[in-house]
Amino acid sequence: MDTSSTSNTSPVLTINKAENPTGEHIIAVKEDANLDDVIKLAKDPKSVTRLEIIHAFCGTFDKETLDKFLSHPDVRRVSEDGFMDD
Repeated sequence: MDTSSTSNTSPVLTINKAENPTGEHIIAVKEDANLDDVIKLAKDPKSVTRLEIIHAFCGTFDKETLDKFLSHPDVRRVSEDGFMDD
């Protein structure tokens, strides 16, 4: 008897940390997913900056919104935005 899980839910992601975070996060969306559908999860979708070339967007999000992104099946990565050291 097969007791393996047949659930199609995506695993919850974790936030990739930056050494010198800016307070913003970059949300990378799967290539075959609709970017606008994920942006709509933000409390103020008009406040995000679209990063079309990498199929992502960035902005400042509260914990509740970040949790929504982390568990969304169309999100491939959530990263802190950060400053580069010289």
